[in-house]
Amino acid sequence: MKTARCAVAAVSAVLALTGCATSAGDAAVVDGVPLSISDVSAAAKVASPLVGQSANDLTPTIVQAEIQGVIAQKIAAAQKIELSDVARAEVFKSNGVLADLAATADGKQLAVRLADTAIVAGKLDPGVFAEQCSTMSVAANPRYGVWSKELCGFESAVGSLSKPAPTPTTKG
Repeated sequence: MKTARCAVAAVSAVLALTGCATSAGDAAVVDGVPLSISDVSAAAKVASPLVGQSANDLTPTIVQAEIQGVIAQKIAAAQKIELSDVARAEVFKSNGVLADLAATADGKQLAVRLADTAIVAGKLDPGVFAEQCSTMSVAANPRYGVWSKELCGFESAVGSLSKPAPTPTTKG
């Protein structure tokens, strides 16, 4: 009995440390598509000087953007929205940071996923994107935050789709 309890405790600890549904090397898994910690870290190092944040501080935002990009790619396939290099180049042309990311080996995947998200979001009503997003299976490594299907982003304030900060009210 004591051995069984120790085994359960050990398994629980391993699951807690690895993010439950993700492997130890994954930042997230989106509908079966793994996003590796090493790819996210490499993108963070490239993006860091471009946006003036430390790579460490930027990493959760990059994980969120990568997740949203995979979701956008899946929505595009389901909605028959074309994601072409030409359309992505137009997005890059309008955003210098994305253009700079796309010009690097370690930042290209992130730039493509950010562009794909912009393209898909621009072609659909926001409600449709949010509804489709909520149907996707997302298992994020908890070190980056808690994924919210309703927000299509992390619950903590790590990215553009996080919950807004409360605003003060005035009593009159």
